[in-house]
Amino acid sequence: MESRRSFALDKKSPEPLYEQVKKYIIDGINRSLFNPHQKVHSEWELSSRFGISRSTVRKALDDLCHQGILFKIQGKGTFAEDPRNLKNSPLIKGKPSIGVVVLLLRDPLISQIVVGIEETLYKSGFQLIFSHSDRHEAVEEEKIKTLRKDGVEGIILYPADREVDNRTLRKLREDRFPIIFVDRYLEGYEISSIISDNYGGGYKITEHFIKHGYRKIGFFAPPHAGITSVVARFGGYCQALKDYGIAVKDSLAENPIDVSVPDDFLANWAQYRRRIERYLKENKGIEAVFVYNDYCATGFYSVCHAMGIRISQDLAIAGFDDVGASNLIPPLTTVHQDGYEMGRRAAEMILQMIKGGECQERQIIVPIELKIRKSCGC
Repeated sequence: MESRRSFALDKKSPEPLYEQVKKYIIDGINRSLFNPHQKVHSEWELSSRFGISRSTVRKALDDLCHQGILFKIQGKGTFAEDPRNLKNSPLIKGKPSIGVVVLLLRDPLISQIVVGIEETLYKSGFQLIFSHSDRHEAVEEEKIKTLRKDGVEGIILYPADREVDNRTLRKLREDRFPIIFVDRYLEGYEISSIISDNYGGGYKITEHFIKHGYRKIGFFAPPHAGITSVVARFGGYCQALKDYGIAVKDSLAENPIDVSVPDDFLANWAQYRRRIERYLKENKGIEAVFVYNDYCATGFYSVCHAMGIRISQDLAIAGFDDVGASNLIPPLTTVHQDGYEMGRRAAEMILQMIKGGECQERQIIVPIELKIRKSCGC
């Protein structure tokens, strides 16, 4: 039965017309104007009602079918799904939602990012649906598909360590579905991102070592599949050495990129220790080392202690992230990333995309801060 309450599209609104049509249909389901398995208006009827093109209507209907809110029967039309089968759909509940997929639950930086996202979304009347991939691409892809089927209006993704060619991400981009990367990005997908100034951080920490008088300065990262944040930190390290007339030595610069690295390699502590031990034994004259993150830097502390190497006296060490680094002995010099600010800016960007329909790729770089403590020799 048709509602007496009028519904008109706002053609001056930055919100895409097809999104407004979707809200009209969803509102009808929530208010029981469309009964379970009842045929909804046809493309022609909706096009005539709102004075818009049939292609715009078709996109709205196709999106709702993809989300499981509607279903089509060949030759008969489009029908409303039974709301009882949609109890997990945030759209049917009436509260708009954003999906967030991250690598891990236990990472302190990720926790800061999620807090920034959630607080910002809450203030804007959105709820957050959280999940994690545990670093596995296949799990990440499945989580994204599930979130979209459940009807989220956008997705914020902290991408897995290795992406060869993710068809799910490409499909989201083709559909102009709101999605952004946070902390790192993947090249070749034309998806916007919120990242820290990894290059600047790598440059600043290396420059600090140089100003200490160190010349034999290393960089250490375990094998990875080209993670953009790590690549940028290494780039800053190399540029600082170059600007101060110091050659980059292959033996000191440990940054192997290997697309065949297993998904869980970066979480393997035993692998870390073995590579750190080999690195220190092969570079006995090293004076300082920039370790790609604080977690790995704690591995250097442990190995140095076992090998009788005094941190700050025999070897200066610096990390990146600033998550618990001040609790080490000696306290770790590191680069502070503002996880909360990254999360806040990510939430603002996804909301802007949803409301304005803007899908043009852009990148926001959040400033970092050098935290000077005792491990660098200060």
